[in-house]
Amino acid sequence: MAYSYSINEIERRVLVCLEILRRKDLHLFKIGCHERTVAHKLGEYLQSAFPDWHVDLEYNRMAPDLVKELPDVPDCSEERTTSRIYPDIIIHRRGAKFKNLLVIEIKTNSNDRSCDYEKLKLLTLPKPQGHFRYVAGLFIKFDRKGDYELVWFHNGK
Repeated sequence: MAYSYSINEIERRVLVCLEILRRKDLHLFKIGCHERTVAHKLGEYLQSAFPDWHVDLEYNRMAPDLVKELPDVPDCSEERTTSRIYPDIIIHRRGAKFKNLLVIEIKTNSNDRSCDYEKLKLLTLPKPQGHFRYVAGLFIKFDRKGDYELVWFHNGK
């Protein structure tokens, strides 16, 4: 069992999953399905690509009684009123502190990226300032043809 992956290996496995998603689920993009639907299907493929990790959608916990929060996130948009976050997809070890591999934010019908970029920067900060320390972050913007634009984040950048 591999417990760690290089950045290149993470990116390679994600690209394979994105191509499977486009090939098998193009209909979802053509009809303009919500990002949660797309995230669910992508999460299924990611679980197969990272079988020794947990793949969860909108996972909002740091611990059983502690919600996932980023104090600086409300400042990224006038619409945000809370520091609580619900990443679209995460690959992590449930219950293990700082065993966070990849965090993904998805957009299908919106062009607003500012808060997603800010979250991904903060979630990938290394120690000592990083509270989550994801190895990598990924922003994915899908269009109606299933084509996608990727922006990767490492070490808060």
